[in-house]
Amino acid sequence: MDFQHNEHFRYLVETSPDPVAIHCGHTLVYINKAGADLLGSDTESLIGKSLSEIIHPDSLEESRNHVNKMLREGKPSNTRNISLIGKDGQRIEVSIKSMLITYLGKQAIHVVYRDITEQLRAEKELKESNELVTSILESITDAFFAIDNSWNITYLNQTGQKYLGRTAKDLIGKNLWEEFPSLLETRFYPAYHKALTEKVVVEFEEFSPLTKRWYELRAFPTKDGLSIYYRNISERKAAEEKITYYAKELEISKSQLQQLVDTIDAGVWSVDLRTNEYMLSQGIETIYGYPVQAFYDNPTFWKDRTHPDDMDLIGIQEKDILSGRASVHEHRIIHSTGEVRTIRNRITPIFDQSNNLIQIVGVFVDITGHQRMEQNLRESQEWFSTTLKCIGDGVIATDITGKVTFMNPIAETLTACKEKDGLGKNIEEVLHLVNEETRQLVTNPVNKVIKEKRIVGLANHTVLINKDGAEIPIDDSAAPILNDQGEMAGIVMVFRDVIERKSYEEKIKHYAYYDSLTGLPNRRLFTDRLTMALVNAKRTNTTLATMFIDLDKFKMVNDTLGHEIGDLLLVEVASRLITCVREGDTVARLGGDEFIILMQDIDQTVVTQVAERIIKKVSCKYNINGFQLFTTPSIGTSLYPHDGEDVESLIKNADMAMYYVKDNGKNNHHFFASFMNDKTERKMEIDKGLREALEKNQFELYYQPKMDLVTGDISGVEALIRWHHPEMGMISPVEFIPVAEEIGLIASIGEWALQTACTQCMKWQNSGFPSIRVAVNVSTLQFRQQNLVSTVRRILKDSQLNPKCLELEITESVMQNTESIHKLFELKAMGIYMSIDDFGTGYSSLSYLKRMPIDSLKIDKSFINDIHMDPTDTMIVTTIINLAKSLNLRVIAEGVETAEQLQFLKQHKCDEIQGFFISKPVPAREFEMVWTK
Repeated sequence: MDFQHNEHFRYLVETSPDPVAIHCGHTLVYINKAGADLLGSDTESLIGKSLSEIIHPDSLEESRNHVNKMLREGKPSNTRNISLIGKDGQRIEVSIKSMLITYLGKQAIHVVYRDITEQLRAEKELKESNELVTSILESITDAFFAIDNSWNITYLNQTGQKYLGRTAKDLIGKNLWEEFPSLLETRFYPAYHKALTEKVVVEFEEFSPLTKRWYELRAFPTKDGLSIYYRNISERKAAEEKITYYAKELEISKSQLQQLVDTIDAGVWSVDLRTNEYMLSQGIETIYGYPVQAFYDNPTFWKDRTHPDDMDLIGIQEKDILSGRASVHEHRIIHSTGEVRTIRNRITPIFDQSNNLIQIVGVFVDITGHQRMEQNLRESQEWFSTTLKCIGDGVIATDITGKVTFMNPIAETLTACKEKDGLGKNIEEVLHLVNEETRQLVTNPVNKVIKEKRIVGLANHTVLINKDGAEIPIDDSAAPILNDQGEMAGIVMVFRDVIERKSYEEKIKHYAYYDSLTGLPNRRLFTDRLTMALVNAKRTNTTLATMFIDLDKFKMVNDTLGHEIGDLLLVEVASRLITCVREGDTVARLGGDEFIILMQDIDQTVVTQVAERIIKKVSCKYNINGFQLFTTPSIGTSLYPHDGEDVESLIKNADMAMYYVKDNGKNNHHFFASFMNDKTERKMEIDKGLREALEKNQFELYYQPKMDLVTGDISGVEALIRWHHPEMGMISPVEFIPVAEEIGLIASIGEWALQTACTQCMKWQNSGFPSIRVAVNVSTLQFRQQNLVSTVRRILKDSQLNPKCLELEITESVMQNTESIHKLFELKAMGIYMSIDDFGTGYSSLSYLKRMPIDSLKIDKSFINDIHMDPTDTMIVTTIINLAKSLNLRVIAEGVETAEQLQFLKQHKCDEIQGFFISKPVPAREFEMVWTK
């Protein structure tokens, strides 16, 4: 295209907000007004100049080579950065994109410039902010290093290099344990491993075999690995002085700020109001992500891609267009990828000689990257300021003469001097330092940095005397702040109150490692001690024991007497356990009524003796707040190395042995054996799975019909719970109901079953099925719940089910408890049908049956199996039927599977039957088909 003879394109270029120039060879033959403004001149003065008069000498040679290459190869150029010469020799940083065109019949180069001076300035500010953060990290007196998730060293400050006697260049990228294998035999390895794998902060003191010194350490997890502070405390350790230093956590996230991509081409559009013709540039495709043809096909397509919240801005823009005013607007668009971007649209009206509006030209650029960069800069500055203000140490910055330029809140508190009062003052006026013992003035580290231009630490035994006269022992360091040229631009000083922090850290350490109720070590401290004990046992080839203890029937104490009494019982048990073990053994509380004991260098005989002492002492009567209580221990023990060689295996196997004792009578002790795995693991999996089965909707009710032997109709249905475990498959209620009762979940499961059954029964009635009773089993433990009656009443109300349509099946044992009998009468008063399940397998007094609010007896399946062959079963069943008739109770037989059984029961006037002969239990959707059939 010949630019000189294309009036339409010339309009676009001349009105473009971006500088545009045309070179023939190395001579400038055209530049638009935006380009002349950028260079601080006018178009007439610039045309005819050579590249050497426009391009800065630093970029001249590369630019000449680039021009020659384009002319030689005939290919356009990718975006690149160069420097131009502006007014008065000012250096202007720009990005450019070039392409070959025809100008006045000659081959020429068309260049579009973009001023990136401000962008480079912002990047420089970001870099300076990061350098300041790094200077602070390098200035702290603690040694600091970081490792990644593969144990490779990623950072080591100056103090750390001094301690280790090796440089960061030598260590960074190396594996910590491969470089220092002797640390594997110390506490360093298990502590760091715990922090990395469990994502918890670990604090401890340890003697280093590398330097023969004691260190105080803190390791805390980060996204990429661990950050570790450590401090030499050898002198204080040896002198047994009162203060130990813990490294203060200073988490400095080095955010990875995304750099702006190369300048994106501008989108150019125009509309000729005389012909209503559109012209669109390829830059639109880059900015929107859609083919240019889509905008030609649908003139409002761009509006459809405008962010809904910015449509009001489009309205303002359209008013400016119609009024013929030039304007600049910013609004958001939705890219083809779904990403929200921001564009700046410059609209220019074009008039003819009669001042009639004949054309509208728009040029828009994607400014999303620029906005993000500005936001990142603001966030970085805010983060840096907030970090310094929130850091637990005092921070004071000065200029190169030692005058204060910044104080964070901690510095204000420690010096008793507000920042506004300290700004501009010499550092000695704000930070008055003396030697704690000699009372002589201590040279301020800031002055040492000014003189020596290096990181300087504070001498030991230094005391800060603040404006209020208070004396505060401190520890600090000062470091120079360097600019890009390596010149000192200021000094930063970091200091701390060591006594206050030590007291606070001791409290945190206690809370983190000890049980708040009993004062015993908690799971975390026990795991640490077991880890160290394993290291020692491996080295000395000795045996250690892990003893897991669970209190029998402790939940009953909590449920009947309350958690306060239960807590007092746990405290007394903990006290007795301590008297049963040897000095040096660890007794810990894992939580609830679970305790665990660690015994080192021990054999099975001694373990058995300890277990026997525990059983004897724990089983003795307790007098707590006027109550006489009893509990017994179930104890399981695993031995190293026979039953496991790591922490997890030993605790798990001791737990399995304890469960084995629970399943075989309780109040006993057993060593772990391999045969326990399958059965105990199964029960443990059921225990664990039950705790989330309700939450994950794994339970389902199956329904088995009852048939009236007189009418032949379905007279009712029993709801039977089923558990669909995602890994173990269908689990029988016979297997999981006892576990649910043992761990206290039966009430929640029973409430769910009752709610689900009532809701389903009401759904059937609303669907046109006849009204029948739905029977739900209620356990003896549920009857002990104080809120059973109110729960049933609420469920009936929520489901809108008539109480007459609900049947509760109870066992004979319910009638042995006076409180449960009262609840039976309350439930019966509501109109609920009551029946005794598995009748004949327990013990029932005839007087109870006579006086209790019972409607029917349910004969257990075990009596029905051989009813037509076994004379004893025949007599039992006929006796139960006759008994029920004499008490005006209905009788139902369950487990009916054959026609012979059915005929016998019908002949002896049994009222109802239930069993596979009619239907097995099925889900609700299948039961409807059984009912209909």
